[in-house]
Amino acid sequence: MVNTSSIPVVKIQGNIGKITPIGFARQQNCKRLLPNRSISIELGFCGSLSPSPLLLPSYLSRSSSRRNDAGAEEMAPPRTVICVGDVHGYISKLESLWANLQAALPADAFAAALVIFLGDYNDRGPHTRRVLDFLLALPARHPAQRHVFLCGNHDLAFAAFVGALPPPPDGSPFAATWAEYVDNEAHEGWFRGPGHEEMHVQGRRWGGVIKERWNHKKGLPYKGSIYDAQPTFESYGVAHGSPDLTKAVPEEHKRFLHDLVWVHEEDLVGKQTVVVSGHHAKLHMDGLRFVIDEGGGYQDKPVAAVVFPSKQVIRSTEETTSQN
Repeated sequence: MVNTSSIPVVKIQGNIGKITPIGFARQQNCKRLLPNRSISIELGFCGSLSPSPLLLPSYLSRSSSRRNDAGAEEMAPPRTVICVGDVHGYISKLESLWANLQAALPADAFAAALVIFLGDYNDRGPHTRRVLDFLLALPARHPAQRHVFLCGNHDLAFAAFVGALPPPPDGSPFAATWAEYVDNEAHEGWFRGPGHEEMHVQGRRWGGVIKERWNHKKGLPYKGSIYDAQPTFESYGVAHGSPDLTKAVPEEHKRFLHDLVWVHEEDLVGKQTVVVSGHHAKLHMDGLRFVIDEGGGYQDKPVAAVVFPSKQVIRSTEETTSQN
């Protein structure tokens, strides 16, 4: 999409995204997550919640304008926008980051900020349940803020396992997603318990037991499955791979997973396209391209956020705690 109006449109998408002129995105291979599904060429990218992502709800708002004393239209000052990278079940890091954001930003800017979480709230870290409780409480704690929660690939898989994915719009069964990964089934030890017959492939991979115990790419042992999902199961008080997780996850958490969005559009002042994503386990800021995933789910690395329009990066330090 090329926007030629004087008020640029911001598009924010899960996993892979493109925004005009400021983008908040998470990058992941669309075809791998959504086999045999078409995506919009106009948007060019996709997220990971539904097999037909662009039919999911999206948030759209436009910057307000006003007129000066001469009667000419002028733009309102840009709103503070905070983009939070992958949390991956680390509640102490999330609380620390939130406190540091409060301390670093002017009180009025923080109180009215648009806060966009780039996805991957679960797995790897030990406190997924507490992370989701924290996120769900934000609108009541900070009613003047706006909060947008995007879907990461880990969130898609969690939602698939507990039955929180919206049904495919074309009526096809979730089992139709298995074919592309079928060669990996034995190695990844896909979930074969009750309900697997109607489960999306990512849910089966997420709840499975991978045979290879060592993740050579990360230099760490796998935590249960290829998604490192064991800590998420345990945060809800059940063993990894147990179908009892579906009962243990509160309904409000399932609604949260179900409602994660693919696309957020926001009008901001500016004329350039900036792409911001998480997912890649690194912090990268080069020109118009931002990757904000410094933590990557590693225990010894911080969770980071980038603040627009200043482009300031703020990190968790874990010595601090949020006051509200």
